[in-house]
Amino acid sequence: MIVAMTSSDLPTMDVVPSQGLEAYKFVGFQLYDGLVNFDPLAADEIVPGLAKSWEVDGKKWTFHLREGVKFHDGSPWNADAAVFNLDRLIKKDSPDYNANMSALNSRRTRSIDIYRKIDDLTLEIYTKEVDGFILNELPYILFASPEAVRKHGDAYEKNPSGTGPFKFVEYKERQYTVMASNKEYWKEPAKLDQLIVRPMQDPASRYAALRSGEIHLAEVPPPDAIPEIKQSGFQVVTKPYAHIWFYQPNMSIPPFHDVRVREAFALAIDKEGLCENLLNGACAAANGPFFQEQKWYPKDAKTFEYNPEKAKQLLAEAGYPDGVDLKIQMPSSGSGNMWPLPMAEYIQMNLAQVGFRVKFDVYDWSTISNTLRGEFPSGVHAIEMSRGMRVPSDFERNFITPPPGGSNNMGYNNEELSKLITEVKNTVDVSKQDELLLKAAKLIQDDVAYLPVVHDLNLRALSPKVKGFEPPSSWFADFRGVWVEK
Repeated sequence: MIVAMTSSDLPTMDVVPSQGLEAYKFVGFQLYDGLVNFDPLAADEIVPGLAKSWEVDGKKWTFHLREGVKFHDGSPWNADAAVFNLDRLIKKDSPDYNANMSALNSRRTRSIDIYRKIDDLTLEIYTKEVDGFILNELPYILFASPEAVRKHGDAYEKNPSGTGPFKFVEYKERQYTVMASNKEYWKEPAKLDQLIVRPMQDPASRYAALRSGEIHLAEVPPPDAIPEIKQSGFQVVTKPYAHIWFYQPNMSIPPFHDVRVREAFALAIDKEGLCENLLNGACAAANGPFFQEQKWYPKDAKTFEYNPEKAKQLLAEAGYPDGVDLKIQMPSSGSGNMWPLPMAEYIQMNLAQVGFRVKFDVYDWSTISNTLRGEFPSGVHAIEMSRGMRVPSDFERNFITPPPGGSNNMGYNNEELSKLITEVKNTVDVSKQDELLLKAAKLIQDDVAYLPVVHDLNLRALSPKVKGFEPPSSWFADFRGVWVEK
């Protein structure tokens, strides 16, 4: 099966792949496993991975490792391999330490204090404090073959070896990555012989490649082509999941330091019309980071149905009766960004009607992604972005912690929210976490901490030859049950 990604380049193949979460979807989680994995069919629930079970006692987590698992190069998975990989990410004086991988995954490993082998199949990890977030971070800490890393050194990312459902076969820069089914996978092996990933930034190019038979699965084809895609006999797949397309506001400068302006912006966009008229039903209107079926959706929070008159009123109350000029950065494509240029044009017209005069600066996805890891660019009022809100640590990372440890470069500060998230982090009781996170979600939505636009519906178009694909409830996907008819 040949898949066209939305990114402009192929992901790197080390344990922290480049190109955002789309890279984990198509490469990272295909080549590798974590101690625990996300279940893509259950809205990012945590399921056993290379650890078959675990228990927690305060700061101590004990993982019982799965026996009989081998890396793709035939070397064994065990506690020694686990310690090697953690050394590579955490232990600066280790000969195996990789500064680049460490920096890229620092937010996932920062609470880990001590880790050690108890025996071949038992690993202990101690956190610095009681950490209710860590279990949801562990799926992103992937495990490579120590033998392969040592053998290939700096060239390892072109010679990867994990334990995942697919093995690396071939890579051609900016053209394709070929992976083959791991027939010795510790779960049910993939039915596919090969999974081939290609970068294809332009939606029209992805659609043309699908129509010609050049590819079998297109991530986010042009939404305006959905009726034609269906009429031509291709499969169109959508499903709600925890993902939002939004603008990240710069609250440290006017005008978005004023919640009335943020609310006016949210009310000025005809989100229902955007989904119905431009995107052919491939999205749903958003009120905040969480979609309505999600357990953290705050039903008693503010909502932002299209209301241009109220938007004008709020702008005037905030001191902008004649409107305001905005400079917004946005990506041309990329991980989860749907159909950004036509969407921006539609939104720009909506905003102009109430007094927001918007100038968009367009960059590639990598540039935007790197920008969000640092200070807000000078003179920029907002950045268009897409993001998943799936795990408890997303609250802290996106709304509390500034870069480089987090993504809150907005100047957003809510003391009540910080207290709630501290409580969440200090408990491993999931029901208690959910109760607190629901309160936190209300604060975030009432503050319009994100300028919400839409939740995308995980749009994909598939060849009629593709069988067995089950649309996931998460950002990630399990390709093991898929096959392609000849």
